[in-house]
Amino acid sequence: MKGGKFNFCALLNENSCVRFCAYIAVGCADLPVISDAWTARDGDLAIVRCNHSRQVFHLKCNGNVWFGDLTNCTAGVPRCRYTHKLH
Repeated sequence: MKGGKFNFCALLNENSCVRFCAYIAVGCADLPVISDAWTARDGDLAIVRCNHSRQVFHLKCNGNVWFGDLTNCTAGVPRCRYTHKLH
C-alpha cells in the first residue's frame, strides 16, 4: 500500500491553533484465499488462475478497490479416455 502523512492546523483564534496529524493509506489489501485457485500479485495487478480449468482472471487495483471479473473456481470433471469397439 502507498500512503502519506498529512498535517492539519485548525485555527482556534488569532494566536493559537491545534495541530492534527493523520496517516492515509492508499492501495488494495491482498486478495483473500480462493479455494481451487492460486493468485499472483505485482503491485496494482493481480492474476487468479483456477487449478482445475483454464480460467484466468486479471484484476487491477484502483485506489483501494480491486476491479475485474472474478467468479468461483469449481473442480472440473476429470478427463477420461473414451473408447468404443465396433463388433
